[in-house]
Amino acid sequence: MKKLENLIPHEAYGPFLQSAPLYNKSIAFVYSENTDDRLPYLCDQISIYCPKCKKQMLFHRAGSTPGESGATIEIYPEQRFFDIDFECSDQTCRYHKRYFIHRHHEGDQLILTKCGEWPSLSPRVNRVIENTFPESADLLKKGVVCLNEGYGLGAFAYFRQVLENHIETLLTVVEDYAKETDDKITVDKIANLRIRQPMSDKIAIAKDALPAILKVDGLNPLGTIYGCLSEDIHKGTDEECLGKAQAIYTSMVFILETLAQSRKIRLEYAENLKHLQRTKGKNDANGN
Repeated sequence: MKKLENLIPHEAYGPFLQSAPLYNKSIAFVYSENTDDRLPYLCDQISIYCPKCKKQMLFHRAGSTPGESGATIEIYPEQRFFDIDFECSDQTCRYHKRYFIHRHHEGDQLILTKCGEWPSLSPRVNRVIENTFPESADLLKKGVVCLNEGYGLGAFAYFRQVLENHIETLLTVVEDYAKETDDKITVDKIANLRIRQPMSDKIAIAKDALPAILKVDGLNPLGTIYGCLSEDIHKGTDEECLGKAQAIYTSMVFILETLAQSRKIRLEYAENLKHLQRTKGKNDANGN
């Protein structure tokens, strides 16, 4: 067998196993002229939610040493499936997660597709999104299930409905942050666009009314959402809709988590300053 050369960087293997939709072509290798009968392990560790530890944990490839790299799997021409087993890094937990991979050829490429995992992936909605849109918890879970299973049209439709139901809530979250940070320009822009009825109009204008903290390297999360929603869902393929649904979900997570974290940091900073002032006041009163 000819040697396999990676077409994507090694850092992408973890996300492929952790979040790539099932049955979606994800990783490819291309053959070179050298011969080799081994396929490199996709990765040696991943970061996923552990249901026993009840939090995000680092998982090491079962049988490997933390930090080990470069291990390989021996494969054969007739072998169409293989699996990779991971174990929670907590010594008292030892929860296992196994991924099943299908391999097939397309021309001079070897295509790897995630075709299963055990225990099966339960729909875990980002906590900040769930807390912001509690009335749409069921829609969010269905959307995440569709993302996990690679059902692009379904995921897109569910997330679109969540936004249609809660665009005002999303704008209020941004508006509250702007008020707290004395961002009068953003407050005025959001106040002006509230009179517009169509959701697409509101998002189109709101994308230009975002606080600077939500714009990273020229990327605009509301602009991303608007770009996805402005296209006709019926004209896109299932794979294209899957990409749009993922972009919408990721953008919502970024907006809400960034604002929540920023608010937490500001409150902690203010509380620390107040504590220092109280301490200084007591020292001054005692003549220290």
